[in-house]
Amino acid sequence: MKYRSIIKQCTGMVIVAGMITAVNGCKSIQYPGQYNERLQQDVQLARQEATACRRQIAALKRRNDLLQQDYSTLATRFNDVEQKLRQQQQANVILTRQLSQLNQMLQQEINNRHHAMQIMAHDIAVQTAKVINRSRRASGSTPGSVPANCYQYKVQRGATLSAIAKAYKVKISDIRRVNHLKNDHIRAGQILYIPKK
Repeated sequence: MKYRSIIKQCTGMVIVAGMITAVNGCKSIQYPGQYNERLQQDVQLARQEATACRRQIAALKRRNDLLQQDYSTLATRFNDVEQKLRQQQQANVILTRQLSQLNQMLQQEINNRHHAMQIMAHDIAVQTAKVINRSRRASGSTPGSVPANCYQYKVQRGATLSAIAKAYKVKISDIRRVNHLKNDHIRAGQILYIPKK
């Protein structure tokens, strides 16, 4: 905008200088001796102003060229940033998809381990029941050493209180009560009394 305004001013000054030259030229024809010096001064002034305007126009053109170069550089950088942003967004989509797949795999692994633990607990309960039944058949109840209405059971490796209770079909709380246990912790070789149903 400033560039156009200066060009208009310079063009106007050149036209005014031309008009002054023409008018003074006419006057110099009528009064050759009187206006000749004045005319030369006006022409010289008009030329100086025109030269100054041309310099300003050249400077503005150079500045305009620099601004266009800056704009071109910034546009290129903007395009590069935009392209990198698109690439990053695509990478984020891929990472989100991979994270979702990993979460699904993790959940599947958790489910598989939970199922395996259930199977293991069931197997332990079955094995414990077999040992208990063998022990029951072999020794039965020994009067005097076993409380009334109870079975005597020697804890096997890997057995748990819940598995034993399940094998004998009694409550864990009943086993704890009869054996005066404060918690569910038992050890291999420990003798437990299992209340009869």
